[in-house]
Amino acid sequence: MAADPHNLPNPGLDSAIRQLLDQQADIQARLAALLPTKYGPNVKLELNMLRHKLRGLQAYSEVHRLSSNVPIISEHEEARSLQYRCECIETAFLEQGFDLSDPSMADALKRSLYDEAPAGYAAWLDRNLTSYDPV
Repeated sequence: MAADPHNLPNPGLDSAIRQLLDQQADIQARLAALLPTKYGPNVKLELNMLRHKLRGLQAYSEVHRLSSNVPIISEHEEARSLQYRCECIETAFLEQGFDLSDPSMADALKRSLYDEAPAGYAAWLDRNLTSYDPV
């Protein structure tokens, strides 16, 4: 049986990923320091305005039947955004006392929307939870 190239360890890739995650943390810290300078002391107000703008744009694009044609400008930014949303939901679970390292949590994620999952999702989730996104 041939080895699956997606499951082979790659120390160089792991090192690069860790370096990128460190860079991301540094960028987030810098952004946190710069946001008050750019937006003033009321970041919450700016976030509320941006959320409302997003809802408005989504509604307006649906009226004009554009919502299914909205391009992804940057796959990297889309991935970052999706990861952030996952982390927000994970935080909500943690705050309610859930143990996200419990194997039943991973099993629930594998079963949820099973028919819609991309091929290989269960194996990807296992790798993601153990190597890249331990919760």
